Amino acid sequence: MSNSIYLALPEFMQNLGLSLYGANLYGQRFNGDVPDAYQFLSLFDEADLLVFQKQEKRLKELISHCKEHVPYYERFLRSVDVSKSKFQI
Repeated sequence: MSNSIYLALPEFMQNLGLSLYGANLYGQRFNGDVPDAYQFLSLFDEADLLVFQKQEKRLKELISHCKEHVPYYERFLRSVDVSKSKFQI
């Protein structure tokens, strides 16, 4: 019966149900304690870092284009010292 209810639910509800079920099992197995090793895991996985790198590349391209073709940004970027920032063109 529970299997038929599960299959009738929308996908996001199935995911939520499995997450709650997994959290419950984890709490039973480890007495509710989160191992210290989990606290040191990165918040971002490799796919997220690839997206960030692509976004950074596209942003640099956009700023370079604006610097060359838009008079306002040409003056603005000349007045700002971007060499001291972490973001470099």
